[in-house]
Amino acid sequence: MSGLKDLLEADGIARAPELNAFDTAVNQKIDAFFPDVNVKIHVPTPELKDVFSKGTIKVYEQQLPIGRDVGSLGHGAQRSIQMALIQHLAQIKRANQNNLTTTLLLIDEPELYLHPQAIEIVRVALKFLSTQGYQVIFSTHTALMLTHEDVANAVLVRKNNQVGTHRRQTLKAAIPQIEHDAPSQIQLLFSLTNSSNILFSERVILTEGQTEERILPKLIELISGRTLALLKYALVRQGGVDNTRKSMMVLNVMDLPTKAIVDIDYVLKNGIRDGLIQANNLDLIAIKQHLSQINVAQNITLGNDGWPQKNQIVSAAKAFQLLSAEPQIAGNIDNLHVLLLGQNIWFWKRGTIEAHLGITSKNEQAWSAFVNQIIQNPWQGVVADSQSIQDCINWIVN
Repeated sequence: MSGLKDLLEADGIARAPELNAFDTAVNQKIDAFFPDVNVKIHVPTPELKDVFSKGTIKVYEQQLPIGRDVGSLGHGAQRSIQMALIQHLAQIKRANQNNLTTTLLLIDEPELYLHPQAIEIVRVALKFLSTQGYQVIFSTHTALMLTHEDVANAVLVRKNNQVGTHRRQTLKAAIPQIEHDAPSQIQLLFSLTNSSNILFSERVILTEGQTEERILPKLIELISGRTLALLKYALVRQGGVDNTRKSMMVLNVMDLPTKAIVDIDYVLKNGIRDGLIQANNLDLIAIKQHLSQINVAQNITLGNDGWPQKNQIVSAAKAFQLLSAEPQIAGNIDNLHVLLLGQNIWFWKRGTIEAHLGITSKNEQAWSAFVNQIIQNPWQGVVADSQSIQDCINWIVN
């Protein structure tokens, strides 16, 4: 840079002879107009940062000697090179962890045109940079860019006719609002993020078991004529119902309308605990009293809470199915069903979804065979209780 300054600037000590010759020739003409005034061509020396700011990347393909600007490549190739640079930056920072910066890094959809393994490489690199003085903000349309560790800080942006473009409350902000009802925030977070498509849906359906997860999507498609994706629904299996009420509370605070589908045992055993049913509910009392009258005849063992527990002859799930089939309490079950629907919870009045579908096994082979049957035949003829299934699907999509 010093050499350029001496060569090109007006005060340079070793100016280019071409510039000096031009100055002399022009000043001879100027003297006729403005005596005692002379000029010199001045070419300012650029600062080093200006030089590098104009830098670009040349791409050489198949060992050809002539490269071309990276901007002339296709979008996929450009994005791959950009993300490789991000990864390289992360490696440099990892090798020199004491050299922290305070830099804002903004990336619009870093996953574009990349395969899943490349997306993971970029996500890890960005995550590391966020620990090295960079504040990383990116927009994304894929759950592959998020892990359960990051989802709490994800900002969900939505657009509808009522409020236009808006952001929903983050999970991190939502959890403290119901903290007094959530004994384990970490457990709750895991239960909500075991299916990351929640973040890209307009509504959430929480389910209890794998049968719902395997079969309900196809039934929804056949009955409503739309897939879950077209409905913008996320079907999330919780692997249990202990967190149903808490999960619904958090999702609702996040402005994610949520419905839950549960077995009848959850309602009868935990309805009071979760504030869904009053302790003096007459229908619940009637059902429990009837159970105490039939348990011996049906080989049902009752626990300390008065509800079925498994024994060597009848499992707890089977015991609730036997109880649900008693015609004397059908009206009481219907009343509780209506009560829970008002709280966006559907429970299977025959005990479990398997009883309504008419399947006895809960394994991949049985689920696959059932789905094939409802695809190849009218579903109403395959399902044991077609009316209840129809009602459930209508409730889900409306």
